[in-house]
Amino acid sequence: MWYNPFYSIVQFRVTTLRYRPKEAVPIEPNQQRHISTDGVKTTAGATGQPGAPAPKNKKKPKKRRSIIGMIFSFIGCMLCLCIMAASVGGVLLSMYIVQVTADDGETLDLDNQKNRQTSIIYDINGNEYASLSRNENRIWRELSAMPENLQNAVIAIEDKNFRTEPGINLKGTIGAALNAFTGNRIWGTNRGASTLEQQLIKNLTGDNEQDNMRKVREIFRALGLDNKYSKETILEAYLNTIPLTGIIHGMEAGSIEYFGKHVEDLTLAECATLASITKNPTKYNPATNPEELIKRRNHVLYEMYTQGYITEAEFNAAKAETVTLTEKTSTTENATRSSSNSWFTDALYTQLLSQLQEDLNYTADEAKELIFSGGLRIYSTVDPKVQEGVEKTMYNEDDLIPALWHEEPVCLRDYPADSSSWDEVQYDDATGLPITKDGYAVYRNTNYVPMGFTYDCYLTESEYEETAKTTRANLLMRALVLRDEDAAVYGQYLTHLPEGRREELYYESYVQDCRERRATAASVFQMNNSGFHAQITLEKENLVFFSVPYDDGFTAYVNGQETDILQVDEGLMAVLCPAGENSINFVYQPDGIRLSRPLTLGGIAVWLAYTACFVWRRRRTKRS
Repeated sequence: MWYNPFYSIVQFRVTTLRYRPKEAVPIEPNQQRHISTDGVKTTAGATGQPGAPAPKNKKKPKKRRSIIGMIFSFIGCMLCLCIMAASVGGVLLSMYIVQVTADDGETLDLDNQKNRQTSIIYDINGNEYASLSRNENRIWRELSAMPENLQNAVIAIEDKNFRTEPGINLKGTIGAALNAFTGNRIWGTNRGASTLEQQLIKNLTGDNEQDNMRKVREIFRALGLDNKYSKETILEAYLNTIPLTGIIHGMEAGSIEYFGKHVEDLTLAECATLASITKNPTKYNPATNPEELIKRRNHVLYEMYTQGYITEAEFNAAKAETVTLTEKTSTTENATRSSSNSWFTDALYTQLLSQLQEDLNYTADEAKELIFSGGLRIYSTVDPKVQEGVEKTMYNEDDLIPALWHEEPVCLRDYPADSSSWDEVQYDDATGLPITKDGYAVYRNTNYVPMGFTYDCYLTESEYEETAKTTRANLLMRALVLRDEDAAVYGQYLTHLPEGRREELYYESYVQDCRERRATAASVFQMNNSGFHAQITLEKENLVFFSVPYDDGFTAYVNGQETDILQVDEGLMAVLCPAGENSINFVYQPDGIRLSRPLTLGGIAVWLAYTACFVWRRRRTKRS
């Protein structure tokens, strides 16, 4: 094979010209090598192979976000989540408010409240003899009949911004919430911020539940009430429904009860007195605690003076007056108390009920509602002196009446308890007593003891088990049975029952024990959706007993403070209360509900943490 050197030289030169690289630059051994092909046309691709597409310019790497930017991003995400949660909470709250206020249209109808008054029976001389009411003795008066001093006294002491606020005290509500949240560390004591609208709502609805949502319900109801009615209408309703002592409700009924006059005739001092009672009817009862009432009344007068409702001279003159209550005659006593012991009133009620159904075509329920709440004025033929003498004779002379009289059969208006027709009530031919559908006679329990009372003595469970089973029922009314371990701690508040008194358990002594327990009973006992509420005044620190089965789901609060619940009397409950006025609340929550709350909150926290971590990791992945 022959060799052509000329061809080789030419080939070398052409190749050199075509692929001549740029001048080489020395580089360090560890430095990254990079060959530039700028200005050289080639068909080599990214892999250096001929025919491959030309490489595209690489994107510039993104700058890493700073820590501050990440923090703001996290805050933004959390803010969005909070807004979403608030939106969901707002919808749920709206649904809750709609549900709990479904029946408020009738309950909070202030125009209809005027028709709910006590019916009054007058005797043959035109004087009040008795009243007919279910739970309230109320006499409605227009606001124009209420003295200005009475209106101003209530506003000054209960809600000084009543005429300008929109149904709620926003500043006071927020302050009260923060104070309660911090354990009363802001104001040092539990302080409310209820307006007159909120108090009126509580009086009309009876919503006294001790839960966190009660104030929320009150606030929404108060806003609606203030939007629907004028301040004058709200004030008139409040003054006519405000609870005083016993079954007395409203200023007119209170004025007649305490001072024997109509509300328009009250003096400045008497107006301040009525405005003082409602804060605590038991503590400021005019008949039992006049000293405390005078202190409260003087405080009301001072508030009226500092707010400009009265002058200094009027303040000093009213403060110097004493509280003078009206003297009650036998007729007045009968008129201001329940008339269940008046047989004439029972007979009149039965006759009136029958006439309303026969002559005016009322149903039985409509007739009862009209009699007890319609504000009727009934003029009768009763002579109080003659009636009183006859009833005293019948009660005291055993030979004049059948023996069953002293069994005290239930009053006809107490039976039947349901809404069935009175024509369906059957009577025993031999005794004349009403009987049940099963043929049993109906009697009133004369030894009834209200819920919530105290004992003077106690027994341990081991001592109780040593007594005869046949007398244990009577023994439980005489002494509180404490567990042996509890007796060592709480026995100091009671007297250990002597052995001699553990055997004297006759019926007469049982009746006396019931009477003693009844004298110590709570003044208020109300059931509610979450448990029950009671109010009781004690002369000394003592255990208050409730015949409610013990359950771990109950939590007790005495004057707002959680307290221990004792298991007494073989499975019932008692709590320790200090001397003085006490507010007791039992809240029932099953174990499942208690456990669900922390689990729910924990689940929400985990979800939020997971969401935040997921967002952070995703952003980090994108940056890398």
